[in-house]
Formats: sequence, C-alpha cells, structure tokens
Amino acid sequence: MIRKDDRGSATLWFVYFLPVLLVVLVLAFDLARAYAARVALKQSAALAARAAAMELDADALAGSVVTDANGNVTVTPPKLALTGNADSTFRDVLTRNTGGYGSLIRNVSADVWTVNEDPAMAKKYGTAQAPTVQTWNGYRVEMKKTGVIGLVRATVDLSPLARMILGKQALDISVITAAAPEMRP
Repeated sequence: MIRKDDRGSATLWFVYFLPVLLVVLVLAFDLARAYAARVALKQSAALAARAAAMELDADALAGSVVTDANGNVTVTPPKLALTGNADSTFRDVLTRNTGGYGSLIRNVSADVWTVNEDPAMAKKYGTAQAPTVQTWNGYRVEMKKTGVIGLVRATVDLSPLARMILGKQALDISVITAAAPEMRP
C-alpha cells in the first residue's frame, strides 16, 4: 500500500483562502462604515427637519374659532407663518450634526421643501401645497399637512482595498425625512 505524504496541505489551504478572507473582511469593514454613516445621516436629517419645523408658527397653523357675546362663530383657517427661515435652519442644524463625523461623512448636501395646507399661503410664500409627495431613488414621503421635507445626500470614502475590488472611490448615500410642527393645545 502506497501512502501519500500530505504534510503541508493545511498551509496550501491557508494560502489559497487568505486572499478571499481578506476581501471579505475589507468589504465587511466598508459595509459597516457605510451603514454607520447612513444611520448618522438619518439621525442628523431627522433632527434638522424637527428644527426646521419649529420655524413654522404653530399658533398660526392651529387657526382659531372665536364665539362672540351674541353667539356668532368666527373661524380663522390655519395659515403658515414663517417665524424664521426653515431652509437655512435645516441646513445649519444638519451641518453642525454631521461635522463631527470627520472623514466618515463628506460632501453633505440637502434639498428642503416647506409644505403648506393653505393654497393662498403656499402661493404667497412659494412653498409646496399639501398634500404633496416627494420621491428620490425609491424613497417616498407624502406630506398631508404643513411641515418640512428634507432630502440629504453624502459620500462615504472606501478603503484602498475596497476601491480596488469595487472600482469605486466612494459610496453615495441618501436619506429623506419629514417633520411637522408641534401643535400647542
């Protein structure tokens, strides 16, 4: 009976699968970075949308119903009253919240839409009229009330090995968010 010498076969297996293991580890690392960047961007965008929605005057949005001494009822419909600039507030809060991520997130840009229920006020302020739908790359936000919609895009750099494997320098990520002002009782 002839017995083959199989010493060193584990080394060959290791040498064959080491590049595959390295590729998987690098891609896992970059995927984790992209996911972390997307979560951070989504949280920053949501915070920016809430801050921008606070620029809308909630008292004016509520409208009013007044009954005089004779029992006559006067109804004032809700109006959009901008107490500041929702667009610049959105961008400012977004910039402050994404600035701390250093090289993880770069090239952050945003599109912001203010939505108004009242057609006359929408025309006066140059805002979208509710209900409105904004879509981007499969994301869809429908705003039925007065509020703010924000679309945020950013870039995440890849590691050098992932650049070689994927043939790309960076990954582009985008998130869309919406917020309405809080109504006071």
